[in-house]
Amino acid sequence: EKDEVYYALGSNTISDENYEAVKDNPYYMGSVGPKLEDVYQSGCDMTEYFLDKGAKNFVIMSGGASSGNRLHQVRTWGMLNTLEEKAGLVLTEEAETLSTTEEVTKLSSEDSSVQVTICPGYTEQDGPGLENLSTAFADGNCDALMSAFHVSTYLDKIADKEKEQNSNILVGSIDSFTDGNYELFQEKDMFGNPPVDYVQGKYASLAGPAFAMIYNAITGNQDAVKENGQAARLYQGFWTATNEKDYEELYGYATGIYENAYSCDDLQGVIRVFDDSATPEKFKELTESYSVEDAKARIFDEE
Repeated sequence: EKDEVYYALGSNTISDENYEAVKDNPYYMGSVGPKLEDVYQSGCDMTEYFLDKGAKNFVIMSGGASSGNRLHQVRTWGMLNTLEEKAGLVLTEEAETLSTTEEVTKLSSEDSSVQVTICPGYTEQDGPGLENLSTAFADGNCDALMSAFHVSTYLDKIADKEKEQNSNILVGSIDSFTDGNYELFQEKDMFGNPPVDYVQGKYASLAGPAFAMIYNAITGNQDAVKENGQAARLYQGFWTATNEKDYEELYGYATGIYENAYSCDDLQGVIRVFDDSATPEKFKELTESYSVEDAKARIFDEE
């Protein structure tokens, strides 16, 4: 506000408390990102997928959950509750509390048929997560590794563990449809599988509506985004890929290689200087039509 700079949070969410503090600020336009309910469900979805594949011995990489990253914590929370509900995992504390553990934490089902190790900490620059993963891997075989963040910085450790136990490890990540993950899906591990089996996450095109927010702001049309002068708070969930073909298709829509999930025409339709009918309601409708089906419908309608 001091420098009269308009601001939009283009790929995240903020807490209720923080929203209340800034919603009336004329320079804060709003946010576009997942609801916490969707973040929680992403952990549930990945866990169910790997349970359906027959996994019994899990490592959960909880990333920044132990150091205040709410998104990582909520994803891990969803994983633990699903393991309790679907696989009989015995939780020694509430899942919400366990998800923030600062120590390597081992859990099991009552009959010990399901084993889970929570590994907290980031893995960049020899972060504590790497040592915690080594500790977990030293304790037995692993069927599935589920990460609340990316996996690119420790795939070598997973490959070493696969070689040691001579069996495949299913790897899942709640991350983004990035170049790096696209390349990983095209690679093969020692068993002929991609190093990553499951990705659920946000995508680059999600930033399109935030661009439209700012364009309206700097052209004096804040009311095309803000309703009653209050910052927009809009939601988008995740896309999921479980094989190379699906990832390649979604990556194309996410980055505009084929057609962008939000085209120029789509965005101009909610920017007042291009379309007099631009309103907060119209902006919300476009922004929250985020699913793969929604994106395809727009792309093929425009064609």
